[in-house]
Amino acid sequence: AGVICIVMTMMKPTGFYVFLLLCSYVICGGWCVLMDLHGTETRCLHDEFHAGDIVSGSFSLNDKLNLHAAASPGQTFGRIRHHTDDVMKDLTQYISVDLVIRDPSSNVVYSKAAVKEGGFAFTALEDGDYVFCFISMPHAGYQDRVFYVHQFGSNKAIKLSEIFQSVSLQITLGPAAKDFSDIAKRDNLEPLAVKLLELEDLANRVQGELFKQSQRGEGMHDLNEATGSKMRWLSIVSYLILAFSIAWQLWYIKRFLKQKKVID
Repeated sequence: AGVICIVMTMMKPTGFYVFLLLCSYVICGGWCVLMDLHGTETRCLHDEFHAGDIVSGSFSLNDKLNLHAAASPGQTFGRIRHHTDDVMKDLTQYISVDLVIRDPSSNVVYSKAAVKEGGFAFTALEDGDYVFCFISMPHAGYQDRVFYVHQFGSNKAIKLSEIFQSVSLQITLGPAAKDFSDIAKRDNLEPLAVKLLELEDLANRVQGELFKQSQRGEGMHDLNEATGSKMRWLSIVSYLILAFSIAWQLWYIKRFLKQKKVID
């Protein structure tokens, strides 16, 4: 199964990003995100899984130095040096990035410190939103350190918070996350039988998704019916209060006019 990759810059995610994520999730069984991570930033992504879903993924960190203070977004200046004029080769000398995955109950499903690249796999134990967080933190002693970028013969002072690196995260779900090669070796299956097994697994997942969608539809229908019933009773009570208020006002005005002998 293919995976659609979406590039997320420092701009805030829009509905278009969400639409592409949904399309990639439905059509390809997974999604991939490329995003920029500042030197002192935490960025989290959310995805909804169901109990029993098999989720696998991979991640990688680009150690190239990038600076967002350029005239055009994404432009990279030459070499970055700190005050001792030693070349800053890569960000891992100064910044570590941790990956933490949490389930809907905020329990840690997977965590790894000082990531560069790797993979993970887990089985969702409950329905709900799972959170994938990349946490970028400077090493001790580098929080306020100033570096210099050489641009057009002059030096520009920058901090680690102004430098960013690219992070990619790829998620696969369902049959795409399963390794059928082990099953084929264990049961001595032919390639055609393995393909049929994959299709059967995919069909079961589609059937499960349709059943869950049907349950959600029934739940929404019941909610609409309950809300409509409450609104009808609220309307009836509102009309009764309005009628009582009008009758009381007419009685009060009539009594007032009688007291002033305007009417008999």
